[in-house]
Amino acid sequence: MNKKQIASIEQELEEFKAKCYGDMQKLESFIASRSLQIKNTIKELPPAEPDSVFNMKIGQEYWYIDRDGRILESRWDNDVTDKQRLAIGNIYLTKESAEFAVGKLKLIQEMELERWKHER
Repeated sequence: MNKKQIASIEQELEEFKAKCYGDMQKLESFIASRSLQIKNTIKELPPAEPDSVFNMKIGQEYWYIDRDGRILESRWDNDVTDKQRLAIGNIYLTKESAEFAVGKLKLIQEMELERWKHER
């Protein structure tokens, strides 16, 4: 390899480094922007319920998602069904939080479908 070839390779390396640095700056800017959006969204969320699904009282109202994606109301009896719902995270203190969970599940499914389409 002669000096001209080495200089050319070194020049390509420097250009590559500069491009990567620029891409890294864009990525960091994107992450910072998304982080700010997430923080602002969190600020807009309603305050957390003072109660917890891990401290349910007999007769306490809660919501859950049935097998068809419907949101149904129930009362805590501390029975097997209640405990099974709690074990998989399917107990919500408000109807709104159950609706939000359904939205998340739908979004996850849409993302999985898109990933599957692109992998084919």
